[in-house]
Amino acid sequence: MASLHLQTLTIRQLHSTLSMAANQVAVGAFRRAVNNTFLDTQPLYGVYCHMPKAKLVLHTRYVDEQGGLVEMKVYDVPKTPSTPYGFKYSLVYILKGQRLVGYDNHEHKGDHRHFRATTTPYIFTTVDRLIEDFRRDVTAVKKETGR
Repeated sequence: MASLHLQTLTIRQLHSTLSMAANQVAVGAFRRAVNNTFLDTQPLYGVYCHMPKAKLVLHTRYVDEQGGLVEMKVYDVPKTPSTPYGFKYSLVYILKGQRLVGYDNHEHKGDHRHFRATTTPYIFTTVDRLIEDFRRDVTAVKKETGR
């Protein structure tokens, strides 16, 4: 009976060792892929940023009094046809696991606004105006939900 216990322990140790080795191989492959693809990109908050030469200029994240998550991120990026004003942004309000308000300008959709289930184009002018519009929509959603 004692040898059965030792054999089980050995199998567990072997499994643990193999799992750790597999994780190390996967992490190494990921790092090589990232380094080979994004040579001039620096990690931000422990995550590799997919936007070359992007600089995080605003990051606010908090839980409001109703338990909703508010997160605002703005990056200063080189001006390109998809970002003619030089900013990438993502602002979101999530309550009970649902995005109720969002503003972003990811590569394939351009500048747009999410309000409940509706997505509409958004005309970006300034970061200050973006934040004002976002806060206005969050306030409106809170009024609708009676909060």
